[in-house]
Amino acid sequence: MLTTIVRNASRNLRRRHHRAKPHHALQVIEDLEAELPSADVILASEEERARLASCLDSLEETQRRVVTLRALEELSGLEVAEQLGLPPNHVAVLLYRAKKELFRCVTA
Repeated sequence: MLTTIVRNASRNLRRRHHRAKPHHALQVIEDLEAELPSADVILASEEERARLASCLDSLEETQRRVVTLRALEELSGLEVAEQLGLPPNHVAVLLYRAKKELFRCVTA
């Protein structure tokens, strides 16, 4: 019987609930609430994202691919030119025109 008690006691000491540290849930929740943006900020950013996505869809296919590769996937101008089979100068012109068109669309 003593062997069983010692075995169970040693097993309990190895279990997680015996080693767990006490939680301070109230402080953690207060810290999280202080860091979270308000619902208005989240809604405004989602509206902006949707507007930008629709403006991106309005671009020509080549300009859309240049913007996607250059701005979103962060490839260099030379890498974009190699992937699309275009001269680097033409990629720079397409990117400039696409940025101009996106700015015009977003501000309209």
